[in-house]
Amino acid sequence: MSKGKNSKYRQIQPGEQIITCISAMPGGIAEEVLKQIAHPYINPTNERKFGKWKKEGRCLVCYGKVRIGTTGEEREIVLKLGTREGLFLDDRNGYRKTSLKHICDGEICIIPIQSIQIQSIQKKQRKKKCLSLANNIVGTWIIHGQNWRDRSGVWHYWPYGIDENRKAEYNFEVIDGSGATFSQILKKGAVRSVHPGTWKQYVTVVPAASGMKIILHEFEKKADGKNDVTMFGNQRISDDRDIWGPYATWRSDVSQVDFGKFEDVFRKSSSPFAFHIAATRKVFPNCELASSFLLRKLKEKKMEQILDIIAREDPERFYRLIDSTGKTQGLVEVRRGRLVFEKETFPLSRAVENVIKTFEELNRIQSDPQQEINRCPRLVLDSHFYIVLFGILTSYNQGAFFESHHLSGTDMHRYLTRGIDARMHRIRNERLFEKIKYVFNIERLKFFIYPSANIRLPYVNQYNFDPKKWDKNYWLNKTLV
Repeated sequence: MSKGKNSKYRQIQPGEQIITCISAMPGGIAEEVLKQIAHPYINPTNERKFGKWKKEGRCLVCYGKVRIGTTGEEREIVLKLGTREGLFLDDRNGYRKTSLKHICDGEICIIPIQSIQIQSIQKKQRKKKCLSLANNIVGTWIIHGQNWRDRSGVWHYWPYGIDENRKAEYNFEVIDGSGATFSQILKKGAVRSVHPGTWKQYVTVVPAASGMKIILHEFEKKADGKNDVTMFGNQRISDDRDIWGPYATWRSDVSQVDFGKFEDVFRKSSSPFAFHIAATRKVFPNCELASSFLLRKLKEKKMEQILDIIAREDPERFYRLIDSTGKTQGLVEVRRGRLVFEKETFPLSRAVENVIKTFEELNRIQSDPQQEINRCPRLVLDSHFYIVLFGILTSYNQGAFFESHHLSGTDMHRYLTRGIDARMHRIRNERLFEKIKYVFNIERLKFFIYPSANIRLPYVNQYNFDPKKWDKNYWLNKTLV
């Protein structure tokens, strides 16, 4: 890149796009600023093209693109009027001036707009002021993004540059482990999390056959999800595809299914779910249910302590409810001591007990596949609970910090390390870690996540895996990219 006379670099190097939505409520200066963002502003480094505003649900929306002049990249953005979403422009009269620095409110970033100050000026000047502010918002939050370089060659984490009052580092730090070999992560004690059932994800067999710890995470919405509880290989064993796996029942003609060497496991299993847990562990004893793993590592007292903290300080983490039929409902809000889901409510005072009882019942099924699970409403904790807890419970002390190593499936590496999703996950993981770290006497943890695309074993699941044809050494030097 050519150098200028008074600066090291002529051009800014954009970082990662971290927002795809900018929103405001109607009736204030924030609305005017939002609509000026859709203005067809022509500038070599800040060119934007938006369509017409249209109604979607209760909101007005406008879709468009911002073109970065230095690279030619186009970044898609949607503007929404009538909701709080993404980067929210908030009319606030208590601020002396408008700042491009944001305020965090969960997953929403807020930019306070000093409405009174702008409203007091003449209409023509006000329009010019709103356009200027819109240009600055686009320039920082869309074009700069995160981890951008200014014209002096200085790298900045935040879109607006230096922020001495806001940390750029996190105590729960996710680190992209791309480039390591499979052999290296095995030596570091990496673990892999996967859903129970017939493994349709071919990135699971290689780590399992290599002796890696495999945690079977039970709370997939439907029985025929990424892995399939309703199938044994390519044979259907249950018709309950649209409910939670542990509630699925045997198909009426299941006795005609050829279970082969797993016939004895089938005979003593109360359900397809119980069968899959027992049969998978028969092939790979290094597999363990997440509920069993958590109870074994935490014991009931510490588990109760952590869940109490969540119920008291962060109850939105009880984000789903499985009803007695096995259907899943999403959390709508927490109101007056109750978790309000799409079709029913659940008292927050019973949340801790409910989760622990679910873990205990699932643990009993792992110990004895003849055990049956009670059909009752069950609360489900969000993915960040499992990421943070699995990270803590598989970590080891490195002096100044603890570290933990995890092998991704098809998606986890991407959503924890790249783009807009990574930013949301970083905030929510950090928030939980900060609330519970004192329980474990851990101040800082480095969570290494590794991609797994290079260790696929196509068309092989745990039931047709042939250990006689297995050559572990072939996979050890595979680079994880």
